Amino acid sequence: MTVLSEFYEWPRTRSEYNIFFKEVFRLPGFWSELGKKMVYGCVAAGGDTAVKLAMWQHIYGGTWSP
Repeated sequence: MTVLSEFYEWPRTRSEYNIFFKEVFRLPGFWSELGKKMVYGCVAAGGDTAVKLAMWQHIYGGTWSP
């Protein structure tokens, strides 16, 4: 990222951002890659949540308090 920051000038105005995002969305394979990353993120988050819930149930599952 530091190399990119040295040679790339980030958009500064709203019109520059509009041009930037218009070109990003036109990249070949952008939408399919975005879908793959979203699915991976959801699966990773679901797996993480499942492991945490399983450990919570294992530790506190036998206890009961009013």
